[in-house]
Amino acid sequence: MKTKKDRNKFYFMRSFYEAVETLTNKDKSKMYEAIIKYSFEEDYVPEFKGTLATVWLLIKPVLDNSFKQYKNGSQNNANR
Repeated sequence: MKTKKDRNKFYFMRSFYEAVETLTNKDKSKMYEAIIKYSFEEDYVPEFKGTLATVWLLIKPVLDNSFKQYKNGSQNNANR
């Protein structure tokens, strides 16, 4: 079974960038780190509050779907 640690890349959308760029520099750093860690580490789950939590709630389903496609070996997968 494919795991997050087996991945070499992940799907990153322009909307992620646009949402993260609305944050303060400190929060941008936290969010970019969360996106990367969540995409490559099995048990990483960020714990955000406030605006960071809102942005994360919008990004997480796309990352989850991307990983699901990766695990299933989808031909339409952005990870191939």
